[in-house]
Amino acid sequence: VAAGQDARVAGEAGHGALSLGPLHAGAVFILALSPAPLALREPLRCAVVVLLDPAPSESKFGKVLANQGAGDWTILSVDASEAAALCTRLTERGGARIVPISALQALGRGVSALGPHLYDAVDGLARRVVDLHGASPAEALRSAAAYGAALALGLAPRAIAAAMNAHED
Repeated sequence: VAAGQDARVAGEAGHGALSLGPLHAGAVFILALSPAPLALREPLRCAVVVLLDPAPSESKFGKVLANQGAGDWTILSVDASEAAALCTRLTERGGARIVPISALQALGRGVSALGPHLYDAVDGLARRVVDLHGASPAEALRSAAAYGAALALGLAPRAIAAAMNAHED
């Protein structure tokens, strides 16, 4: 919202997705879903998928990942070795653009939250974009995911950084 998007949040932690009303051009639904309900439903197609802990439940997210195609994005934590292997498999498969994120290591490509800073290396050139002001590793990883998702939605890095910094105040 701080970056000028009409973002509506639903899922396990909030309202049901169907209670949010119709989307209009430019509006975005943010659905917080665990793997269990996804395994029971018809495949869901998402323009942007964010997986913070994908390794233990890769098969349950498989339907969602299989539905992604050209123009879609997957934002994927690679802090566990199994998740890094998943990132490699998804990148090899092609289709969606895969953006690795980490709060534990510097990435040559992706978004890294290291110490007090968030770095954008999605296109291979690392740039410090946001100060994280003492965020815990879990908070830093969520910040990296939010930054990657905002990039996927077409927001400019400066607009994302300004919105994230405004949220910190």
